[in-house]
Amino acid sequence: MSVKFWINCFWLGTSFVVCLANANSSQFSYNPALNGYFLEGDLQSFCVSDDEGIKCFGGGGPFNWADSYSGLQQELWTSAPSEIDPRALSVAYKVGCFINNLRELNCWGQSDSGLLDVPTFGGKVRDVAISDRNVCAITNFELTCWGVKNPPYGTVPRLDKVIRIFGGGDSMCALDSTGLVCWGAVEQINETPSLSSVDDLSIKYKTACAINAGEVTCWGDNTYGLLNVPAIINAKRIAVGVYFACAIAEEGIVCWGTLPEELGDISAFENPLDLILGASGLCVLEVQGVTCLSNRNLEKTP
Repeated sequence: MSVKFWINCFWLGTSFVVCLANANSSQFSYNPALNGYFLEGDLQSFCVSDDEGIKCFGGGGPFNWADSYSGLQQELWTSAPSEIDPRALSVAYKVGCFINNLRELNCWGQSDSGLLDVPTFGGKVRDVAISDRNVCAITNFELTCWGVKNPPYGTVPRLDKVIRIFGGGDSMCALDSTGLVCWGAVEQINETPSLSSVDDLSIKYKTACAINAGEVTCWGDNTYGLLNVPAIINAKRIAVGVYFACAIAEEGIVCWGTLPEELGDISAFENPLDLILGASGLCVLEVQGVTCLSNRNLEKTP
């Protein structure tokens, strides 16, 4: 699974999870004991799960990414759980959810939209994803969603044998036996391309990108050129930001769209495992840990 700011998390190992939101520090490094890993995020902060539990940075945590976000997620970061071996982790806005080693779902944070009203499941939870207004989880190949029930957010389409779930912004996407299906408030994302399988998927605002058999497909809004995907060889991971998108491929990290000035040298990452984008920067997971680059300089850094 993967950790995103959490859009989704997918378990690739035993004890390392990274949740990311806005990579808005000029440079940030964190070096955990790396066994397995997660990497996922959005616009404000990120969390790392290591042998000591889930640690969260930014958005009111140990430091603030930006003054406008000061205290925005204070409740989320100060109440991060002590789970040391999550199987999946997803975070969005002020809410985080993780699946423990018994495949039970636990959520924490602050919400006025019912995101913390976790229902009782009749089986083991296999995957979880959070958007700004909903949480969805998979049990027994069936999808259960809660949070804002008003259309279009709470209108889940008919699905058959759900395999994966992805969330971000005002959208959710699920992979079932018929292919990829998306729903939510963004019509451009709901017009889903025909994809029978998805290896990775990222959603940000009005744009989504997916990897299918090494090929990147993006759809939605192209205001900043995010749909102008360059030639990429065997893409493995994908991350969509506000103004640009990046993929990890055979040639390293490849980015397109409207890249921030003075972002830093992304070619310096020799063996990237995963990445996440914020409004003005990116965070990259390597074997030695996580490094975040941005064109913003903040008064507080970890």
